[in-house]
Amino acid sequence: MRVLGIIAEYNPFHNGHLYHIQKAKALSGCDYVIVVMSGQFVQRGEPAVVHKFARAKAALLHGADLVLELPYAFATASAAYFALGAATLLDATGLVDTLAFGSESGDLTPLRQAARILTDEPALYKAELRRHLDKGLAFPAARAQALTQVAPDAGACAGEPNNILGIAYLTALEQLKSPIRPLTLARVGSHYHEEYLAGEVSSATAIRKALRDNSPAWAEALAEIRPAFPAASFETFAEAVNLGLAPVFTDGFSDAFHYALRRQTAAQLGQYADVNEGLENRLIDAANHCYRLTDIARCVKTKRYTHTAVQRAMLHVLLGLTKDDFNAARIAYIRVLGFQRGSARLLAELQTKAKLPVIVNLKKDEAALPLSLQAALQSELRVSDLYYLATPSKKNTPPIGQEYREPIIVV
Repeated sequence: MRVLGIIAEYNPFHNGHLYHIQKAKALSGCDYVIVVMSGQFVQRGEPAVVHKFARAKAALLHGADLVLELPYAFATASAAYFALGAATLLDATGLVDTLAFGSESGDLTPLRQAARILTDEPALYKAELRRHLDKGLAFPAARAQALTQVAPDAGACAGEPNNILGIAYLTALEQLKSPIRPLTLARVGSHYHEEYLAGEVSSATAIRKALRDNSPAWAEALAEIRPAFPAASFETFAEAVNLGLAPVFTDGFSDAFHYALRRQTAAQLGQYADVNEGLENRLIDAANHCYRLTDIARCVKTKRYTHTAVQRAMLHVLLGLTKDDFNAARIAYIRVLGFQRGSARLLAELQTKAKLPVIVNLKKDEAALPLSLQAALQSELRVSDLYYLATPSKKNTPPIGQEYREPIIVV
C-alpha cells in the first residue's frame, strides 16, 4: 500500500489545490492520500476563511482519502515549526512514504541544498545571517541573503513562499530522520500572493480579497469567485456562507483582541508567543490609534517585524498562547477530521500502525487519553470555539462545545 502525504491549509480549496492532488497522485502512483490540514487558524496568523470541517469535506470530495488536523500551535507558527509539526504528524501515521509539496522552483536540488545549509549552519552562513539581521532585515530576507552568499542557487529559491515551505519540509524530514521521500511539483497559475482573480487559476489570496471587497454582498462575491473552485468545493463553501458561518476574517476578532490587550500590562503581553523585542509596546501604542486588527498590524509592522509576524503575535495574544505553551507544544495525538467511505481500510491501518493515539470519535477516544493529552486536546477545542465568534451571522454561531456535536466528515 503506497500512501502519499500532503500538507495544506485549503483556505479555501480551489482549482490549484485540485490540480496539486491529481498531479501528485499521478506522479507518485499512490493508492491513498493523507492530508495534514491546519485547523481553524492558519500560518499567516489569520482565521481560516471557512471552518475546518467544510475545508476537510472539500478535500475529501476532491481526492483526499483521510484528513488529519494540525494543532493550532504549529498551524499558526513560522514555516520551520509549521513544517516540523506537519511532518511529525505524517511520520507518526506509520503509513506515509512520500510527501508531495508545491514549489516555485519545481526542482528538489536547490531546495535540498538550502535545507542542508539551514540544518548544518556553516560558519559563513551564520556570520552572513547575523550581518543581515544587524542591518535590520526581517529574518526571512536575512536568511535568503545569507544562503545566497553560501550557495547562490539555494539563495535564489529561498525568497518565494512555496519554496520557503518546501525547504522547511525537507529540513523537518531530515530532523526527524524520517523515511518519507519528498516530491515537489512546480506551482502553476497565479502567484501565491496574487491579489486579483484570474478565473479558474486564481490564488487563495485573490479569492479571500474578493470576498472582503464584496462584503457583505455575498451573492455577488460567490458569483465572482465561483470559476476558481471545483464544483463540490464551491457548493460546500457556499453552504457555509449561506448559513452565516463564512467567510471569517481577522477584523471579526477586533473586539476580542482589544479586550485581551486592555486587561494586561505590557510585561504580561510579553509572555505571549512571537511577542518579542518590544513588540508589546508597539501593539499597545497602535491600539490607542486603531481599532481594526488589520489597521493595527499595518501600523505595527516594520522592516524587522513583517506583517505576518505581527499578525501571528496578535493572534497568540487573542488565543492565549504563551511562550511557555509554545515551547511545550508537541504532536501528541492524531486527530482525524474525515475520511472517504471507500478508504475505510486506510483508517483501519492508521489505527493499527500509528505511533501516537488516534482520535476518530472525539467523545470516546478523548476519554482513553492520558490526562496530559486530554488537557492539550481541550486547549485545541477552546481555540475552535473562539473561531466561531467572528462568523458573519452571530445567531448561527455554534455553541460552546460544538466539536463534540460535529460528526466526523465521511463522504
